[in-house]
Amino acid sequence: MAAAATVNKALDYIVSFNKSLADMGTLADRVGLSLKDLQGIQFGGQIAGLTESQVNAGLEKSSQLLNDAQRNANSLSKEFDANGISLRNANGQLISQNQLLQISADLVSRARNPQDATAIAQMLGFTKEWVPLLQQAPAQWRISATRRRPPAPLSTTRLLNGPQILMRSGARARWNGRST
Repeated sequence: MAAAATVNKALDYIVSFNKSLADMGTLADRVGLSLKDLQGIQFGGQIAGLTESQVNAGLEKSSQLLNDAQRNANSLSKEFDANGISLRNANGQLISQNQLLQISADLVSRARNPQDATAIAQMLGFTKEWVPLLQQAPAQWRISATRRRPPAPLSTTRLLNGPQILMRSGARARWNGRST
């Protein structure tokens, strides 16, 4: 009897865990983040003292404001305008949720005082509880935003044609220990 109860509890835990993971995937899609980014933000939020529901609510509200800002003036678009920041990237596309988080972190961390930080966070769709997370996160988010993509893997064609490309370009280089 005790073994059956233990198995039932384990199954209940697995079912609830799978549901939670599916819910996270749905939320990530809804707010425009990868599941990995969402988990990282939720973890950072827990460290900063936010509950999972506070993190999720802030992401949903900021995502809604970002989506709405492309059509209508709202608190987010006004805050961006006041700081000379565009809602569109260089390609003319609306910025991503990740970019919004980076910009929000930068604006909140540069606020003159705690009241301004709270007001800025709220205009961007976050609650006052988000302020510590946004103030602590800029360095991490800037690093991830500026991290370069890894170089493309070398194809066999590129490897085999390397010496010819170098010779055609007139460059002198060493290839397998020999000068070309």
